[in-house]
Amino acid sequence: MQDRPPVVFMRQPAHFRKEIGETDPNNWLRMLYLFMRDREMQHSALRGYLDQGHTVILDRYYHSSCVYQGIPSGLSDMEIKEAHADFIIDPDLTL
Repeated sequence: MQDRPPVVFMRQPAHFRKEIGETDPNNWLRMLYLFMRDREMQHSALRGYLDQGHTVILDRYYHSSCVYQGIPSGLSDMEIKEAHADFIIDPDLTL
């Protein structure tokens, strides 16, 4: 039987959960900023797990911002992805 890589589950937001919870959901740009900062702070842990050969499962990623902050604010998916460009790792699979 072949060994499977270790699986790591990560949640977002991880660092700014309180601030996001206290922000008016209609303040899309602030929400986008907080989620981006959270993903930026989580990037090194995510990269480390992947570099070690782990399978990483995230409960959400920048795709969520494309829907929840992008659509109401009028920002395109590409604009949101470009804003995350320095710390986003394209997933192998998105469901």
